[in-house]
Amino acid sequence: MYSLFKLTGFPVDEIVTKVIIAIIVFVVVIAILADIFD
Repeated sequence: MYSLFKLTGFPVDEIVTKVIIAIIVFVVVIAILADIFD
């Protein structure tokens, strides 16, 4: 999978990393808000 992305020359790693970080931050924020309002 990784080598396939590398062959296309598209900076998939950057996008994937940003998406993963965004999801983690989103989940953490939701968890904190749910904890506060619960």
